[in-house]
Amino acid sequence: QELDQGNELTDLNTLSTVLLSEIIVTERTNINSNLSSIIVRDHSYWGKS
Repeated sequence: QELDQGNELTDLNTLSTVLLSEIIVTERTNINSNLSSIIVRDHSYWGKS
């Protein structure tokens, strides 16, 4: 019984770690694309002046 509970906890920890890293990767991708569009907008703005 105790062993089973330990395994469940380990599975939960693994699952949360995997989910967390997926979220971080997704967020990082979003941030990168946002930064890219900001940089592009900046360049076209400065190009006009």
